[in-house]
Amino acid sequence: MRVANVEVIGGNENVFSVANGCRGTVKMEEDCRIDVKFEPTSAGGKELKVTITNSGPIDLPVTATSLSGQNEQQFEQSNDCPTELAPGKSCASTVVVRPTYQGHHEAVLTVWAKGGAPETEVSLSGTGS
Repeated sequence: MRVANVEVIGGNENVFSVANGCRGTVKMEEDCRIDVKFEPTSAGGKELKVTITNSGPIDLPVTATSLSGQNEQQFEQSNDCPTELAPGKSCASTVVVRPTYQGHHEAVLTVWAKGGAPETEVSLSGTGS
């Protein structure tokens, strides 16, 4: 799987920063990490869209996206990914940060695939105020 670009888009991009640890092609059975940090400027939930693009030559079997980690309950996620993502096509996982108490919160968004495709983890962090 080739990770060509990681960027924050939408109406709240100014409250997120991204560190892309996935450079170039991620080989079968390898992992890569993308870190996303949330720094709110106002109260309320903030939305982040994570775009998943198949830049390979064959269908990418996306089996699920899920949240895990110490503060996963402070985040919500949904996705519009089909079970088979065709070459050149994209889908999105939407993550909403909804801190219910003050302090630092961390979670991990994992994109699960099968057929030898690597899982991809996006590290999420935010601060409730």
